[in-house]
Amino acid sequence: MSLNDALARARWTARLAWEGAAWPEFLAIAVVGFALGLVFWVNRPLHQEVRALQASVATVTRDQAAITLDTSSIGTGSGQGSAGFVTDFLAFLPSVGMREQQLQTLHSLAGESGVALSRVEYGHSNLEHLPGRRMTMQLTVQAEYAAYRKFLHNMLVAMPNLSIDRVTVERVPGQVGLAARLNVRVEASLYYRTAATGGAS
Repeated sequence: MSLNDALARARWTARLAWEGAAWPEFLAIAVVGFALGLVFWVNRPLHQEVRALQASVATVTRDQAAITLDTSSIGTGSGQGSAGFVTDFLAFLPSVGMREQQLQTLHSLAGESGVALSRVEYGHSNLEHLPGRRMTMQLTVQAEYAAYRKFLHNMLVAMPNLSIDRVTVERVPGQVGLAARLNVRVEASLYYRTAATGGAS
């Protein structure tokens, strides 16, 4: 028997089997196969993922409850709860008498960092509901980028009561390349306490 004859006989046999097959049986087999595939390849992985998510949520909930319990029970020698935190914060701030010394530190840091401090504007206000003062500063400096970053870093290290509120940077006209000088405007605030606290030395 030639190959063509064998293929023709196989096609004829398959056609007879297809025509003689019972459609309800094929449909039932297809439905069962689809259901098994749905269970093993879709539903089971979904159930496993849902169980993993539920376990993760339960763990996070327990951790959050533990954190809440820990923070609610924190107490310091100066008080309990939020009152204690406020007292400790004020004790951390330097007294308002340190203001002039910190301003001298600011100007010396500018020279050490290699920036040209061309203008400084100050403003003063009381802290709302707290015995403290806020001194705002608007610093205008001209420097290369590396020197400006060094100046900013040195200020934050030397004066922990300093907060940087806003920084505006623009290139000096006519400057190009990595060594170009920048005009930088730094808006910052210094915070001081005005009353003695139990934690103050």
